Amino acid sequence: MKIQIEIFPEYYDRLLSQIPTQSTMYAVLKNGLIIDHSDVGWQRKMIYILCEMEQAKSILQVADKICLPAAAQIAAGINAANRSPGRSQW
Repeated sequence: MKIQIEIFPEYYDRLLSQIPTQSTMYAVLKNGLIIDHSDVGWQRKMIYILCEMEQAKSILQVADKICLPAAAQIAAGINAANRSPGRSQW
């Protein structure tokens, strides 16, 4: 099942800097989409990552060791997907 992870850029950057560039996890994170929400009144950008549930769980395990705020946002994406079984969050 595909799920969507939403993560703040500073957490994304911290996480990405600690993952080997040749890994699948790095590729999944690099495929994220950067959205600037300033046109709707937000003052920040967000990174949106579309991935498989198992990939999200793997990223969460790494984030738990590297960046707890990123881990919280990843867990929120996983939890949202679990509340909507069978439906993509993207």
